[in-house]
Amino acid sequence: MQSLELNIVRGPGQGKAVTLPADRAFTIGRGHSNDLTLQDRLVSSHHARITPEGGYFVLTDLNSKNHTFVNGVAITGAVVLRNDDQLGIGNSLVVVRETAATSVEYSDRPDTGPVRAAIETVKTVSIDPSAIRTAITGFGRAEKNLAVVYAAGRVLGEHREPAEFLPRLLDLMFDVVPAERGAVFILDRGEMRPLHARDARGSTLANLSISRSVLRKSVDDGVSVLTGAGFAGDDGAVQESIVLHQISSAMCAPIRGRTKSLGAIYLDSKITGRSFEQEDLELLTTVATQAGLAHENSHLATESAKAERMAAIGLVVAGLAHDIKNYFAGITLAEELVEPEVKAKLSEDGLQAWAAMKDSQRKISDLVQDMLAYSKPRDPEWQLVDPNEVVAAAAKALGRLAESRGVLLDAKRHPRAGLWWMDPRTMERSLVNLATNGIDATPGGGTVSLKVAPAEDGRSLEIHVSDTGAGIPPEARDKVFDFFFSTKSSKGTGLGLAVTRKVVEEHGGTITFTTEVNEGTSFLVRIPKYDERPATRLQTA
Repeated sequence: MQSLELNIVRGPGQGKAVTLPADRAFTIGRGHSNDLTLQDRLVSSHHARITPEGGYFVLTDLNSKNHTFVNGVAITGAVVLRNDDQLGIGNSLVVVRETAATSVEYSDRPDTGPVRAAIETVKTVSIDPSAIRTAITGFGRAEKNLAVVYAAGRVLGEHREPAEFLPRLLDLMFDVVPAERGAVFILDRGEMRPLHARDARGSTLANLSISRSVLRKSVDDGVSVLTGAGFAGDDGAVQESIVLHQISSAMCAPIRGRTKSLGAIYLDSKITGRSFEQEDLELLTTVATQAGLAHENSHLATESAKAERMAAIGLVVAGLAHDIKNYFAGITLAEELVEPEVKAKLSEDGLQAWAAMKDSQRKISDLVQDMLAYSKPRDPEWQLVDPNEVVAAAAKALGRLAESRGVLLDAKRHPRAGLWWMDPRTMERSLVNLATNGIDATPGGGTVSLKVAPAEDGRSLEIHVSDTGAGIPPEARDKVFDFFFSTKSSKGTGLGLAVTRKVVEEHGGTITFTTEVNEGTSFLVRIPKYDERPATRLQTA
């Protein structure tokens, strides 16, 4: 009988792993009576069932409203689960993992064979990571390595955040290998960024010149690298790089999660004769592997807590938005009925007050739409449209606001934009959110521009929304897309950019930005080109 485990990698319960029982059926659904409960409105009360049959596990959809997907395809009958299958259930992505079922046989017969090697682990159990260099004096090589691994475990047990435990792990390596310089790198938005760098004396290095080839080979290929002048079999580019940097010996181990590199630990020495050995690389690799698993677990724990919080917020927001929308419909109807009479009888001041009231109602309507858009997953209402028209509609919606603030709103058309599959309503709303932020951040006399153009390769559409305003403060740049985060204090809801990113990602696109304080901000929305209408993924309630 195969042994399988379900790992939730996205959605409610992210990070959770469940082993499938081999002696009974296993159910998945929103109801609490299921073996795996997913608190998601797109998941049916009893959504799917997994049954052990003939040595395999068989998945069956229980007539759920939004279907069960295996590797992106909705299933219509029984499907045998295989290792690495990806199950789509509502908002959740569940990966099937095969686990090894081990049978252990114990024997009480005394072992009379010779002992080949022994390590006195009693020497390591009380080691303080901060004093390991003194503690391991007199240890053999194997004992030193075991001491470092133990101390690394202590560090990872005491510190959860990578920014806390990675520098301490680097310090440990300096206590046992002949390194002159070292650094810990983390992958940040596709680029390797140094988190901490130091020398053998423990001094922080403000400037560090290292072999990029060594770092790239380790991170890109996911392998540990040991190199130096005279090493046989070195990669040519790596060898040339370390010679140019006057490095006698260098080693680098990737900090890897389960599927990708998250960073690297780098050590080198410029002192001739102090070269690293294979055992040094093996120890560094072991420590880096521990760091990678801890790094990924920290991320999963954070994302799981965030997902659960957002699921709860989403339910509340959806309920509030629904009620507000119903009340607002009555207000809008009354406004339409009385507006002719109001315009005929009110003074100029009264008409201005009426216009201000209508503007406030528009803002409430926009807020409700943002709340509804964020509270539940949805498929775009795909249409083949000219993106110039979407940009023009967004600019028209903001014309009065820009004029009242003394801001020039510049919408540039592209003569050969062509037709693109998108949801024009939600995309327009997203551009309105971006441009509104630009207007709010730009003083009178400044400019907010919207520009659309196909990418050079023709496979994606680029929409730029730029302003000449105050820019985004450095401490806020990692949070601008977070739900309920706003740099406008009480004037902002913190919904606009969160909704915008959600809409862009529903289109299969990306949104990025560049910003400089007191110079302005530019957002770039990229939407992929679809040759035909994209398939519908969800059936929303």
